[in-house]
Amino acid sequence: GFNNEKGYKIVDFFIKLCGLTFLKLLETFSIVMKKNGSKVYNGSFMFVSAPGCNINAQPYEFYLANGSGKSIGEYYTRVYAKVLGKYGINVNCVVPGQVFTKPWKLVGESEKSLSKLAPGVIPMKRIGKAIEVGNVVGLLCSREGVYTTGAI
Repeated sequence: GFNNEKGYKIVDFFIKLCGLTFLKLLETFSIVMKKNGSKVYNGSFMFVSAPGCNINAQPYEFYLANGSGKSIGEYYTRVYAKVLGKYGINVNCVVPGQVFTKPWKLVGESEKSLSKLAPGVIPMKRIGKAIEVGNVVGLLCSREGVYTTGAI
């Protein structure tokens, strides 16, 4: 569990990493973006979350630390979409699910081992690729995605 000093430090780290860092980025860079003056598009913010971090997903104790920080980022996405939308700035969040990336390799997982999870928990029945998530992020951060804001 997390009911000890080490556990609290881990949760605090993820709250700062995912939640407060996103808040600082939103506040700092939106000042510059607001000055661009366009009523249509002045830029985008994107947050990357994970399954299990919002009310729509089954909570897991092992994901408490990371999920706490990402839940804050999802909440900031919805709030700042409203706050910054009038300045032509969109704010969105993607929740890609299981995607095989370098960090999985660093903890000793392979694409094959992660693929065993796919049939039971992933609607697409396969592990995603980083490029697939990147393409969605690219669209949401482009002029073509300007009307979409506050999406999670």
